[in-house]
Amino acid sequence: MRNNKSLVILAVFGLMLFGVSAAQAGGGVYAGLSLPMGDFGDGADMGYHGGVSFSMPAAPTLSIGGMGSYHYWGIKDSNESGNMIEALGFAKLTTPGGLFGMVGLGLGSGDDSAAGSERTTDLASALGGGYSLTMIDVTVLYHMVSTEGSNTNFLTISAGIGF
Repeated sequence: MRNNKSLVILAVFGLMLFGVSAAQAGGGVYAGLSLPMGDFGDGADMGYHGGVSFSMPAAPTLSIGGMGSYHYWGIKDSNESGNMIEALGFAKLTTPGGLFGMVGLGLGSGDDSAAGSERTTDLASALGGGYSLTMIDVTVLYHMVSTEGSNTNFLTISAGIGF
């Protein structure tokens, strides 16, 4: 019974903290192009992505958060396709003029049906920036996923709406 009380107290405390941070936090949805680069670009066509994000201020010009996205690419000279589900934690530094830089670290889980491979989950990182205009963000990120044999590198160009 004591463990249940501890869990309830912890849950209530967590919800209170979430309520305080949620008043300053924000979320958004985004979509755009996923452009394969390097060796990955030799076998994959241009694709698309969509995702959701959540962030909260950590300092006046710094925010931290997380983003989850789904990427899809066609395989060149084939009817097959590949996809990746990516989850990143990020830090975002914004200037008073609306320009921002971002760095992210997380996991990418990819599937290449053309190669007959199983879905694998690997370390993922991203670096880039963009511009915020009121509730609209335009972002360019270079993603690096440490897949077996070589990295899966791709560039994303996204437009998003915050709420």
